[in-house]
Amino acid sequence: MLVIKNNKAFNFKSYLKAIIFLFFATRAGAQASSSNIHYYYKPSMINSIEGRLYADPVNGEPKKDQVNWMFWGQGRSAINTKLSNWNLGDFTGAKVPEPLGQYQRGSVNVGYGGSAVSMHNDADGPVFGTMINTFGKEWIKGDYNISAGILEYDYSDSTPNLYPFANLNNTLHLSMKMQVPQSYVVGATRAHISPSFTFDDTSTGQYFWFAPFAFNLGPGTWPGEGISWDIATRAAIVGSHYGSGTKYVTIEPGTSVSTAKPWSGWRTYSYSVSPAQILLAIDDVNQYKKNQQKNCIQVLQQKLGVYPSPADIEKNCPNRDFSRDLSKYKIGSFLVDAEVARPNSAEDNGNLAYSVRDIYFYTKNSAAAPAPVPAPVPAPAPTPSPQYYSIWPEGGFDNPRFKFGNGQSTNHQIDFFPTLPDISPYPPSPWYAVQWKKTQLLRPDLMFRSPASVSDPVFKTPLYAFPTSNNESHIYVFQDPQTKKMVYELYGEHGWLDYLGGSNVFLQVDAKDTKLSTLEKPVTLQMKAKIANRVTQYHSNEAKTDGSVLSQFFSGFTIHYKDPKTAAITSLFLQIYHGGSNSSLATTKYRGCYYNGSAIQLVYGANLSDAYFHEASANGPLQSVEYNVNKYLCDMISKPMECTDGDKKWTHTFPTETQVLKNWNINSYYVGIETQDKLGLSTNPPRGAIAMAVQLSDLKLLKNMSHPGELTCQNLTPPAPVPVPAPTPAPGPTPAPGETITSGKFCSGKNEILWQCGVSQSPGPKWSSVGGTCYHYNNGKSSQCK
Repeated sequence: MLVIKNNKAFNFKSYLKAIIFLFFATRAGAQASSSNIHYYYKPSMINSIEGRLYADPVNGEPKKDQVNWMFWGQGRSAINTKLSNWNLGDFTGAKVPEPLGQYQRGSVNVGYGGSAVSMHNDADGPVFGTMINTFGKEWIKGDYNISAGILEYDYSDSTPNLYPFANLNNTLHLSMKMQVPQSYVVGATRAHISPSFTFDDTSTGQYFWFAPFAFNLGPGTWPGEGISWDIATRAAIVGSHYGSGTKYVTIEPGTSVSTAKPWSGWRTYSYSVSPAQILLAIDDVNQYKKNQQKNCIQVLQQKLGVYPSPADIEKNCPNRDFSRDLSKYKIGSFLVDAEVARPNSAEDNGNLAYSVRDIYFYTKNSAAAPAPVPAPVPAPAPTPSPQYYSIWPEGGFDNPRFKFGNGQSTNHQIDFFPTLPDISPYPPSPWYAVQWKKTQLLRPDLMFRSPASVSDPVFKTPLYAFPTSNNESHIYVFQDPQTKKMVYELYGEHGWLDYLGGSNVFLQVDAKDTKLSTLEKPVTLQMKAKIANRVTQYHSNEAKTDGSVLSQFFSGFTIHYKDPKTAAITSLFLQIYHGGSNSSLATTKYRGCYYNGSAIQLVYGANLSDAYFHEASANGPLQSVEYNVNKYLCDMISKPMECTDGDKKWTHTFPTETQVLKNWNINSYYVGIETQDKLGLSTNPPRGAIAMAVQLSDLKLLKNMSHPGELTCQNLTPPAPVPVPAPTPAPGPTPAPGETITSGKFCSGKNEILWQCGVSQSPGPKWSSVGGTCYHYNNGKSSQCK
């Protein structure tokens, strides 16, 4: 943290008053008003950098109610001279407009790349940049030798509502865009950046730092989460980072991870802090201080020769616990704290150039839910007959206390929010909610009990509701009044389609025992389901045929094949289509093979003349349907898959031995919806409107252990599926050979994807079928997709 050379001349804490920014997802959204969101600061245009600069301020305090640049450890005149002979943006990545002297400052005769700051507007708001450079700066033994360039906002004491957790339904949100194009250190030097708070405990007069590190370059290991002590300010530091599994902060969707490597181009860094997380930090700080006092007492005892008296302890090793009453905590300060530390000698040197913009800060109130109602005790699941084995844990689907994925993954493993829904009678469920490519996420801590605003014509008021604030997604938990089983409604709208698919809301579960989830016996998927609601609108005739506006309801399995000779594992996704906005999915087969990061993904999707929901029915009952998984697996491996990595293409053929089904096992299962109303990027304009809600109950995956012998694809005779009446889809128009009804292209990453739909055959040897009459071709031309 910030280290000060001379506390006698200036009380650092005295000028750190309340300073709060806000976060909101978009600039347009930031202009909106909502009763459950309290905005503390909205970025506003800054006409001049004049009067916003402080260097080692020992003779006064920075001005209140404005953004300031503050330099430490570079001398009082470090940033008081207009800088006109070079552009600081060469190093910070934020080019400063002319006239340069109006927007940037440095020391007298500062050379190119020396310590300086900038502050200017562009069309979207203020942009801030700084370079901290210690090369050539004097090193003094005994000095803390910290050089810092800090962006801070200081509110006046009269600012209202500075107690973010006085209401326990509040969460504090922070977001900014940042880039660190340059940082270089030698020796023991360390350079770091942390968007930091101080939280004041007004009942005891103490404060602590709250510092998630976004950038950290230097020797040693990356700082994880934990408590440390800042010698200069004599305050505890609650340290964290931007990554998965953090306990003091919740990383928001789309956030970049902490790094030790400089980068160019804006990246988003955003997180939220809940009352529970602040309380956890307070408890950890109190324990840290107790340990610190214990060590101090041991040193004092050695010095005195006897155990010190209470008066000696109070004088030499004082300690006061922070209050656990969150209503007493006030935001003391906010700083984008950037430092270059030179701990050992004059040989330690470094520089650090960064810029920030779009700093948003707000508290969000989750809106007090109606009085809690006792959660029902799950109905006991019927025990399958001895000849049937349940591949996933018994009764789990009637337990709504599942984990929620946070929209990210690490090493191809789903990352989760750290808490579970507050549903007291239930143990943790083996099921979890998964969401991919969503602008807002469903969260376990944003749960409503029996919300009066929600009513289903069949199942009435849900027991629990998990919605996003923008109504983009929800999961409602009903209880069927007849069967007493849980009914889950999954809803999604919008989304964007690229080569990895659309936007998803799923429920997922892992196999109970992968050694027993093999497919040498008949495996049947059973469920009760329906499409409860569906909206499909097209903005053009082209959007009807190019796949950009679409909703799908399907089940998916991650299935592993173990080679009996080499024990090598091949993983793939097998999907069964249950319904959608387009009836052609009932007869469409998809076979895809492509790279996702460093891994190859094999994907198969189909409906093999089984139950398919063509229509939505809000008032109708759930229908019982079933699907033989062995049949789909054998159909998948019956034909080759065309593969591509963007540059080259090849054909993946399943060898004959893969038709022995005992070598296949189900690893996990997911069920839910995928929606999309635009092509390529989330920021592209919508080509229509799409929404879908499905209701699910009584899901089972049963393996018939009494079936004689072992199945192969040659002797597979699956039982007839349960018939589900459905209208026959009207035949669509058949294009003339070679006729192109629609075509298009979009960028996915750095690859240009070309599309053609409505053609009777592949447009060329490099084009791959993506279902129906649609084909795509990955150009892999990065120059066209920058």
